[in-house]
Amino acid sequence: MRLVPLTKRCIVEISGDDAYDFLQQIITVDVNKLSPEQALWGGLLSPQGKYLFDFFLYYAGDSILIDIDKNHATAFTETLQKYVLRSKVTIERKDKLKIIAFWHDDEHDSENICPVWFEKHQIVTDPRISAMGCRWVGQSDKADNFMHQYGEYMSSSQEYYAHRIKCGVIDPCEDMLGIDFYLPEINAEKFNGVDYQKGCYVGQEVTARLKHKDAMKKQIVSVRVMGNPDLPALLETDIQEIGTLVAYSGSHGLAYVRLDRWQHTITTLRSITAGSTIVYKTA
Repeated sequence: MRLVPLTKRCIVEISGDDAYDFLQQIITVDVNKLSPEQALWGGLLSPQGKYLFDFFLYYAGDSILIDIDKNHATAFTETLQKYVLRSKVTIERKDKLKIIAFWHDDEHDSENICPVWFEKHQIVTDPRISAMGCRWVGQSDKADNFMHQYGEYMSSSQEYYAHRIKCGVIDPCEDMLGIDFYLPEINAEKFNGVDYQKGCYVGQEVTARLKHKDAMKKQIVSVRVMGNPDLPALLETDIQEIGTLVAYSGSHGLAYVRLDRWQHTITTLRSITAGSTIVYKTA
């Protein structure tokens, strides 16, 4: 097992009589599915359906804890305030709460650790994919005790990054900087980040159209990388640009590609390069 404190993340609490109804009307996942054992990962979109923020949600009784990148927390709370209107909600950052991730390199082991540890440590499985392991949220002093108790398993943020890339999971706050995109393009449905069965939310019409009319033109795909290019790296063949390599660790990479050009490249067996680096489609 490995564990690492997620120091780039912070917690925003949504509380008040209307907390659940308020979030339900604006985010991409069904808040009613939240429970002590079930976390959620979802997003807040623009009215035009473009990605604004992504985050984890944890059950906290009458309130909801939102785990979000620190660099986006202020803009996120300001955006939420625009939707409050007459809703009885309070939005407050909780800097004394810390987040710890833990996982096994063997994805099958990662799938099994949470049920064993949950009762004692209040840990939930990563809602995107079980191979990512689990996440723990608690007060700073308890986080310190937790890490002291399991210090032999301490890992680094670089190793967690490598594990995430190997699992094929995009973190928009790290990997998609400066890129304008739709949430489904980063495989949000595969990773449970969009609930197409719930009612309306901000940007829902465009998001649904991408799915039901097969209108998605770009997407994140997993690739193999044979080299060390600087990121972001332009992907191209001998005849055209096909996308951008946005993340990699070792031989595992994630690329944001134009689907028509990607399919043509794979079908015609053309070589793909990122500068002087060779890139392959994964099996």
